[in-house]
Amino acid sequence: RQAITPIHPELREVLELILGSTFGMVVYQEQVMAIAQQLAGYTLASADLLRRAMGKKKKAELDRQFESFAAGMAASGFGREAMQSLWDVLVPFSSYGFNKSHTAGYGLLSYWTAYLKANYTADYMAALLTSVGDDKDRCALYLAECRRMGVRVLSPDVNESTLHFSAVDDAAIRFGLGAIRNVGESVVAAIIEGRHHGLYVSFSDFLGRVPQAGCNKRAIESLVKAGAFDSLKHPRRGLVAVHAQAVDMAVDAKKKASNGWASLFEDDEPVCTVDIPDLEWDLKTRLGFERDMLGLYVSEHPLNGAEATLTRHRTATIAEVLTAGQEDAQVTICGLITSVVRT
Repeated sequence: RQAITPIHPELREVLELILGSTFGMVVYQEQVMAIAQQLAGYTLASADLLRRAMGKKKKAELDRQFESFAAGMAASGFGREAMQSLWDVLVPFSSYGFNKSHTAGYGLLSYWTAYLKANYTADYMAALLTSVGDDKDRCALYLAECRRMGVRVLSPDVNESTLHFSAVDDAAIRFGLGAIRNVGESVVAAIIEGRHHGLYVSFSDFLGRVPQAGCNKRAIESLVKAGAFDSLKHPRRGLVAVHAQAVDMAVDAKKKASNGWASLFEDDEPVCTVDIPDLEWDLKTRLGFERDMLGLYVSEHPLNGAEATLTRHRTATIAEVLTAGQEDAQVTICGLITSVVRT
């Protein structure tokens, strides 16, 4: 442990009772109030007003408070240099200080989350990703953290995904179907219900077994573009080309079945059969659609292979810039410009 340096030599002993437990540092709001009471003669009520003024950071109010604070410390026999040194420590306090009664809760939550992240990494990160919902910036930040820790992030899949992000094993997370644009909970519930009798083996099999709530053209197009049918070995562009026709056929067949119509050969005929053209988009287009549906790249990234070059030329990652909260800082970032808005 480092030696404790007092805020000012004149204040060493008097502040020991207030700051001794925090190694000479002002950490809690209660410490600010105790300093104002014991060193500057404030009442408990006026000490609370001082605490509030520091939190609001309004210069005029802080200047008025300093006059009262300095006068009180002078009356208690402290020198001008000591009171100024103390004030210079107290004012920035509001940027990080908090109520002491909160520390037990914060400490316990910090312990729990750190333990879960260290020992149940995939499950914890899946829950964390689910908790941010539609906040794509935070989702991208946490996905980057997954990759940093070696946790693989798998694309959404109609045979494997649930509504939310889910841990596949100790080192992988599966994207939730509910995170795909235009795919609501009712569609996801229908997809999961259709899996009760086994995994889907083809697009036609999917349309034949999924309940009618899952036969939504807009949702299925989004599922295709997000890569949710990739495990069925169909090309995304080919599926998009025929999905509308295939859905119409499936819905028509389901309506007839619900009305008691049945083919004499229904045991031999699938609900719908479509020829899926062997067409695929180029990588840029395919990943562009994926990003539109998920808010970020998952299966691949257009800049894969350029990591070493990007790392060499940047001073910060975009994720670090988003979380640092530094104003007026100059940084060099590397990324991909996807659109330009002219003003």
